[in-house]
Amino acid sequence: MTDYIEIQNKDYCYVGKKTHLTGEFRFHGITHLYGTLEGNIEMMEESELSVRPGGVIMGSITCHNLDVFGIVEGIIKSTGKVTIHAGAQVLGEINSANLVIKPGAILDSDAHTLS
Repeated sequence: MTDYIEIQNKDYCYVGKKTHLTGEFRFHGITHLYGTLEGNIEMMEESELSVRPGGVIMGSITCHNLDVFGIVEGIIKSTGKVTIHAGAQVLGEINSANLVIKPGAILDSDAHTLS
């Protein structure tokens, strides 16, 4: 008997820890970044972005929800919630509807919450 694997189109992106990307990016679906990305990120249709431990973004981010466990240097524009977790570093500007800073996070930012 032959086993068949059903492959479906998934809205998901995973950037591995040894990956280094430079440019302009539009991601659709849940995106986990373990590598380094230099440039601008636009998350489509309220897709969520997670900068995982060891992940680095240098540039601007336009998104709905953002979880930061790694490092972000640049401008964050969020229509939802930005959560900066313990061990994360955020340097730059944050404009978000909601901002959560967990104990142990490092933040050097001009931050604004917007209604």
